[in-house]
Amino acid sequence: QSALAYANGPSKVPTRPALVQDAIAAGHDLYYFGLGSNMLRSKIENRGVNGSKIELLSIEPAVVQGHRLAFNVRGFPPLEPAMGGLEPCSSPSRPLNKYSEDECHGALVLLTSENFEKVMRSEGVGDDVPNP
Repeated sequence: QSALAYANGPSKVPTRPALVQDAIAAGHDLYYFGLGSNMLRSKIENRGVNGSKIELLSIEPAVVQGHRLAFNVRGFPPLEPAMGGLEPCSSPSRPLNKYSEDECHGALVLLTSENFEKVMRSEGVGDDVPNP
């Protein structure tokens, strides 16, 4: 599982950062950093749950310094055992391939708070409430 899943201990549900919660509550636009297939506009636009469309305000290439791509998010074995996520380069895990720069390339996507929530739901992120 991702580091976020264990930030509050293995038995607690992770919470969204207050900055994100406040932005959603106020209806502010939010940025999402897309990796892998989420770097493709059409992929994100068509990820809405139940066929709903996700509208992007903008999408552009971006780099996050001091982080690397890591397949550290639990997937759906055996078809997709792990998904990509960001990991600090200072993490104790050892990468299979060390790149010359400590950075991760992706897509910076600007979304309305409503569409940000749609992307989060498509990624399996809920309302910080455990599923029964």
